[in-house]
Amino acid sequence: ALEHANDGRGPKYVFYIKAGGEWVGWVHVKVYYSIRCRHDGQIGYMIDDEKNRNRGYATKALLALRPFLRRCGFKKVLINTDIDNPPSRRVCEKVGARLVEVFDTPTWTGIYAQGQRQGCKYEWDVGGE
Repeated sequence: ALEHANDGRGPKYVFYIKAGGEWVGWVHVKVYYSIRCRHDGQIGYMIDDEKNRNRGYATKALLALRPFLRRCGFKKVLINTDIDNPPSRRVCEKVGARLVEVFDTPTWTGIYAQGQRQGCKYEWDVGGE
């Protein structure tokens, strides 16, 4: 499923992940760039329930979105994770993203308010036409 949303910062697409007949998570893609993307990325993902984690759903969903990202004009996208989230970091590595920076989370960001103090910035080369 696809939902077009605008959180006030710019448009994004939300893709819902379904496995075994049930919804297990989502991926969002911001189709804009702002200074906030430097700290919270252009792509985000979540697998909702612990029982559905570590099954490769997020990795498969990201890889399936590659053609969409290319059609949107992206050659590279940023994916940022909390430094203390090894499963999310593994997803980045599995899709072939490379770690470009470990950064201190700025206090003005929403992710700081959610508890992230350091993040890992990955750059994912999705190709280009």
